Amino acid sequence: MTDGGKRYKSRAGKPIACVHCGHDRFVEGRALLNTRGFSFFDLDWLNRDAMTLTCTACGYIHWFAQKAREIGGSK
Repeated sequence: MTDGGKRYKSRAGKPIACVHCGHDRFVEGRALLNTRGFSFFDLDWLNRDAMTLTCTACGYIHWFAQKAREIGGSK
């Protein structure tokens, strides 16, 4: 799974590295942050979402409430 991926930096400008293996390439994704109230009324589409970055080396998924910025292309 080490092929591809992109480098990212946090909103604070710091490069993001995997907390598990230290790799710096990720695949971006999104995840819905469900709440009981909206789910009970079948209004899940009103919930916020989070950015996920999956490490291309080990598969560890990092979650971000604020969008991280891409700083490099794939290699």
